[in-house]
Amino acid sequence: MNILLLLVGSITGLTIGVLGTGAGVLMIPGMIYLGGLTFQEAVGITLLMQTLPVGALGAYQYWEKGLLRLIPSIMIGVGMLLGITLGGYLATQGVIQETSLRKMFGVLAIITGFSMLV
Repeated sequence: MNILLLLVGSITGLTIGVLGTGAGVLMIPGMIYLGGLTFQEAVGITLLMQTLPVGALGAYQYWEKGLLRLIPSIMIGVGMLLGITLGGYLATQGVIQETSLRKMFGVLAIITGFSMLV
């Protein structure tokens, strides 16, 4: 299981570095189906992996090329902090059941994928 989770993390990291996305789309299903974790455990790990220590090295590559704007980054970061705090509370306190979370995730993945294709 640990080797499979290492593989999920490596593929996700590569995808995030290239496309800027993938943590949720790749890691969550990978951790659930290959690692045997629950949806909420997978979300918790995904949130931890998206924190400063993991993303900083990749972000530095973009900063170095002048492709990282600080003010929009700070504004989005503050918004994410608020949203993640509320979302984490709703998902972990039983306000939203795991089956509903899985469905919401699937719908979001479909909508996002379709919009990127179009």
